[in-house]
Amino acid sequence: MAQLKINVLSNEFVRSSSPTNYPFEKYHISLLDQSIPRFFVPSILYYQTSTKQHELISSRLRESLSQTLTMFYPFAGRFNRADKSIVCNDMGVRYLEAKVDSNISEVIECHEARTVDPLIPNLMGNEEEEEEEIFAIQVNYFNCGGIAIGTYIPHQIADGVSFFSFMTSWAAISLQHDNIINTLKPSFDSSSLFPPKEKYDYNPLSEEWKETLITRRFVFDASQITSMRAKARIDHDHLIPTRVEVVSAFIWKYATVDKPGKQYIATHIVNLRSRMVPPLSEHAIGNLIGVAYADCSYEDSNDLAVMGRRVREGIRRIDDEYIRRIQGDEGYEMMIDNWMKMGELVTSVEANFFRFSSWCRFPVYDVDFGMGKPVWASIGSLNINNSAFL
Repeated sequence: MAQLKINVLSNEFVRSSSPTNYPFEKYHISLLDQSIPRFFVPSILYYQTSTKQHELISSRLRESLSQTLTMFYPFAGRFNRADKSIVCNDMGVRYLEAKVDSNISEVIECHEARTVDPLIPNLMGNEEEEEEEIFAIQVNYFNCGGIAIGTYIPHQIADGVSFFSFMTSWAAISLQHDNIINTLKPSFDSSSLFPPKEKYDYNPLSEEWKETLITRRFVFDASQITSMRAKARIDHDHLIPTRVEVVSAFIWKYATVDKPGKQYIATHIVNLRSRMVPPLSEHAIGNLIGVAYADCSYEDSNDLAVMGRRVREGIRRIDDEYIRRIQGDEGYEMMIDNWMKMGELVTSVEANFFRFSSWCRFPVYDVDFGMGKPVWASIGSLNINNSAFL
């Protein structure tokens, strides 16, 4: 379809309903946050509703957002580049409303992500500024009555689990579900678990994010995945790979494997919260993630079961022992060493590199603001070469 025609109706800041007081006036990002390159994942949730409800929905979204920011107070602050901290000054979240001259069904049928990019606010501005906004939201109203909520938050501030903790909390407050709200208590302890380094100068793969690439959507239906899982069954231990493992292996195989003599490497982003002993709450905010590695030779790439097993083994290596090593005295050096090795592999002519990240267990389709559950969720364009979001 043609480029979406967007008319911005309003552009303002929504502030916290209650002020943030001492000792919560400054939030330091963790060592794991520091290791994340400067980019953001542009996400959009789509809802079917009627134009008659737009005024009521608009009011309810603003009011509940203000209340939610009191719980998630760093998101309403400003990121200080000098000391890599968030000044929790309640300056607010940029909040835009826009009219889209299209129907939501036309957008859902599109396969190129750049089509939906206008539905997402973008704060990637002047890197010379001392402080920068953290979070932005754009509520888009379609001709048919549908609504799409596009969001921007730098990955260095929050991972996918943190983002959906915020979104489910905002939705619960919008619906005034007190029984749910009481269980959605975010914690901001990541910097005490993974203390930051005063000087963290290594910016992993910084140049790579400047590429201009195409992001496309591919759909694997249930019957296809069932068939792939059966083919990739690991006979000797009777293990059937998970959906994520087999789809990752399939994409890895057909998107990158082309020449003998090369080394093929794939990474998967892994949630550390459930792998720690004792486990952390899923409402622990920050980048509590690790990078799992899998590799195979050209000869191995002919066997989907082997590739699937490599993916599984790589993910399983991220355990409590691994996490404690990161938390230890040599954690910083270990992370820098891993990033440098990754950078060398990405640029090596002898290696082919692919990244994966899965949202399959996130409560994406539970984010109900009173419009019902999302009819679809998507991302916008990502300038990250050789990568897939499931």
